[in-house]
Amino acid sequence: MKKLLLIVFLSLLSCNLSFSKEVRAAYWSEDSITAYNSCWIILSFICSSEEGVIPDLTTVSINDFIMIYNKNSELIKKFKVKKIEYSNGRCWITPQPIRRFTTYFTTNKCIVNE
Repeated sequence: MKKLLLIVFLSLLSCNLSFSKEVRAAYWSEDSITAYNSCWIILSFICSSEEGVIPDLTTVSINDFIMIYNKNSELIKKFKVKKIEYSNGRCWITPQPIRRFTTYFTTNKCIVNE
């Protein structure tokens, strides 16, 4: 049941991306709801998602490095930020500079830092 809710949650998030704007920097509070999604490069329909992840930063800009940890403090991914999308208090931070990115860290309570 939890996996189904997570899939629905992430699907709704991706729907909002069509109304998002690209920003250069953002920050969020430590108690934000977070998730990390990663898809295979060639088989982009094979994805894994994890909610409640912990980033090492709460402020990020383009070209910064960010590390994402799971709930057990194990490193999931370290990446260089290539794109930040913002919509209605939610940010999608990704190492992919393309429009239809599939690997991203997302958080709510996000504020654009222009």
